[in-house]
Amino acid sequence: MARDYAKIITRIWADDDFKGLGATAQRLYFQLLSQPDVSMCGVVTLAERRWSMQVADQSLDAITDDIAALEGARFIVVDRVTQEVLVRSYVRHDEAWRSPNGMKGIDSAVRSVLSGRLKSVCRGELLKIDTSKLSDSVNKNTGRSTRDFVRGLIRGIEEDFEAPTEGAYQDPSQAPRQGMNRFSHSTEPEPETSTEPETSPETSSSPGSQATPDEPDPEPRDDVDGLLDLLDLEIERNGNRPPKRNKTNHDAMRLLLDRDNATEEQIAYVVRWSQNDQFWKANILSASKLREKFPQLVAKIRSEAERPAQREKPRNRAQERMDHNRTVIENLRRMEEEQDNTIQGELL
Repeated sequence: MARDYAKIITRIWADDDFKGLGATAQRLYFQLLSQPDVSMCGVVTLAERRWSMQVADQSLDAITDDIAALEGARFIVVDRVTQEVLVRSYVRHDEAWRSPNGMKGIDSAVRSVLSGRLKSVCRGELLKIDTSKLSDSVNKNTGRSTRDFVRGLIRGIEEDFEAPTEGAYQDPSQAPRQGMNRFSHSTEPEPETSTEPETSPETSSSPGSQATPDEPDPEPRDDVDGLLDLLDLEIERNGNRPPKRNKTNHDAMRLLLDRDNATEEQIAYVVRWSQNDQFWKANILSASKLREKFPQLVAKIRSEAERPAQREKPRNRAQERMDHNRTVIENLRRMEEEQDNTIQGELL
């Protein structure tokens, strides 16, 4: 569910590390905090292109540089394999952990994270929380005090995931092994990373749609990427999670252009129309679904365009009689005025 607001702790302006960042890096940090798809543990999908489009003077290269600055100062942790970003202290400062329901949401969010490295860092942040001031009164819903309930869930996360290592705060040089509950972390020096725009797929919360390391990155195309960005923004505007930027969705948008012979302008129009329609905005949540339903969407748009702008409502007999009576009364009034004027003229 999309959030309505983001919490910013005012004492951040007393943090020397934060004050040491450049203005654009600070702005990006606030931008990450206020993304509608930030989970309850502070994880958001890595979407550099979309973030650059949210600010007029923010280029993709600048976003990449600012992410590196925030990561170097340990305000965020990035996993480019799973395409996830963790706002490190989010889970502590958001304080959802103060209630049993909030802590249950955090527990679920941590376990939904794809990156084992990010899970480890979340674990470390949760262990920093001071739960001593939580209520010790028994909650009728949980049968335990809020303090015991919160501590129990944190203890479960502590037992299920590894403690973060120093290397956990930096992007590792190898992908995590698949099909394992534990993830190993590289202790080798981190190789130099390219500053070219990322074309890796974005992360989806759907387990069945997770990408594997063997899946090739789709070939970058400005027209395809631009339309995918537009679809992401429109879906996000409606409070839904943007779709995964994988080969399936990339190919769907490319085939709409190349095989179905739709123009960029036509696709952009259909995207905007679908996300403003009460029915279709809940059904068009990916490029693959957009291509599948594209003929139906076009037919619907055409039928609405051909429909008269405003059809005259049929008039019933009672309304016709009322209108007739008004006309008769108005004519009688005019006749009386004319007779009065005639009489006055004769008297004069």
